[in-house]
Amino acid sequence: MKKICAWCRVDLSESGVDSNPDAKISHGICPACADRLMAKLGIPLDRFLNRLEIPVVVVDRENQVRIANETAQQLGHPPKERDGDFRPGNVFECVHATMPEGCGKTIHCSGCVIRQSIRKTFATGEKVEQTPAFLTRRNPEGEQEIDLLVSTEMIEDLVVLKVEEVGRG
Repeated sequence: MKKICAWCRVDLSESGVDSNPDAKISHGICPACADRLMAKLGIPLDRFLNRLEIPVVVVDRENQVRIANETAQQLGHPPKERDGDFRPGNVFECVHATMPEGCGKTIHCSGCVIRQSIRKTFATGEKVEQTPAFLTRRNPEGEQEIDLLVSTEMIEDLVVLKVEEVGRG
């Protein structure tokens, strides 16, 4: 898989140029273009993410949440309140994230579309776009199943996770 910057077309592949002319191409953004884009926008990344109306979470290779926009934080516990390990399931209040093993480490997590999408994007560099998923969320009234559309995209060594709630019924 060859990964190139969608802005300047520089090769972002870890191995450099792919010798296979038929190799799939995935797009991302290089650090220089990301810096120019943020400077052009004239606002810090967190303020930019907070303008988005859907939940957006930035995750590292250890599946730790690095930043979550305000919309994502309204769904659950914001990362700034965390104590140590903080994963996507904690942000979205997944019932399995509250188990002793934690988010991504229970038997239930093996089928989690959010987890699978993040892992696929880290492994291949490919985007995942609007993959149907569901999440069982704990709330004051008990448990609630929510239908979602999950998208991921790799930017440098992080994955941007977008989660759209599509409801039930």
